[in-house]
Amino acid sequence: MAGMFKTLKLSKPLSLAAGFVAMFLLVLLAFKLLGPREAVVALWFEHQGPGASLSRDVQQCALFAVDYFNIAERGRGLRVRPLVVTGMSDREAVDAIKKAKASVVLVGATSGFVSRVHPLLEREGIPAIATNANAPALAVEGDLLFRYSGPSGAVELGEMVRSHLPGFKRYLAVLDSSNLVYTKGQLDGFSTGLGIPPKKTLMGSPGDLYDAFRLEVVAGGYDGFYLAMPAYYAGVFMEIVGNLKGPAPCAVAGWGVSSVSASLAGPESLGYSVVFSPVELDMGHPFMRYLQERIAGLPPLPAVDSGYGAVSMALEAVLVGPKGQEGAAEALKAMKTVKTLRGEFPVDRAGDAVLPLYLVRYDGSAWRNMGEVGGR
Repeated sequence: MAGMFKTLKLSKPLSLAAGFVAMFLLVLLAFKLLGPREAVVALWFEHQGPGASLSRDVQQCALFAVDYFNIAERGRGLRVRPLVVTGMSDREAVDAIKKAKASVVLVGATSGFVSRVHPLLEREGIPAIATNANAPALAVEGDLLFRYSGPSGAVELGEMVRSHLPGFKRYLAVLDSSNLVYTKGQLDGFSTGLGIPPKKTLMGSPGDLYDAFRLEVVAGGYDGFYLAMPAYYAGVFMEIVGNLKGPAPCAVAGWGVSSVSASLAGPESLGYSVVFSPVELDMGHPFMRYLQERIAGLPPLPAVDSGYGAVSMALEAVLVGPKGQEGAAEALKAMKTVKTLRGEFPVDRAGDAVLPLYLVRYDGSAWRNMGEVGGR
């Protein structure tokens, strides 16, 4: 019987081939075990409506920030894979996020959009980081919404107007009704800081309010105007005031402050706002140099600031916390500071970054940074 079985001997070339295969499999296994860990970060931004322009800018900046972090943080053993669900239906977006097992979702860029989609993610136990949704109503301790843009600046703007513009008393307020969770909250904060409610409030789509606003300005009776609307319309409405009343002061919610409103407002306009993101950034920061090397013209700097800051929060959560959504949520709840383009700032009990606020003034050509408010 023994003669029936013979020892199988491999030829030398076959032995070498088998050795190479075994070595390749060992290297592959080692790479899987020791190589960079991958984490999926989803991006869900407003696709249409008054916040779509801002959302496009912030989402693009966030994608640049993910690419930058994948290069800069390569040695920390993590690679972030972005998943863009912007433009999908709510159900499609949630399903795609769940299927990809995204650790965290960046949402933005308006409070109205965030207040609509955040509960959908909350029900699934998926943490979200808002880039620009700074409505005070969204500051809820213990939920799964964490915000890069915690401060709203509304009360501080009212206080500034009260102390520096004593003639600002009989004012007309105009609110974009598509984002009332933000615009109504901003007016409430402004009137609280000022100590005076508006004489009259126009509420609706800014495009539909154009003629009514013009008639109110022509009729007179106002010594100031409060505008809570996107940058494009803020610039147009400021121009109406400048053309019809000269440099009558316009107090503008932070949503309306950008290079877009500055390009439209005109030389006769005068505007003030308090914003969490300055109109200037340190162009020597490595991320700013990274952007300049890749694109000809920089996006609006507040969008750069928000996109980078939100990605920074997400990256820290997936680096520090255990893998998955629950781990990212726990890391976000425990987060004490966030690293931004302007330094490191604390995170409050609601999980929102406590960023400094800046007074900005439109002087007929551009929004100028007048300095930090209240030593925050």
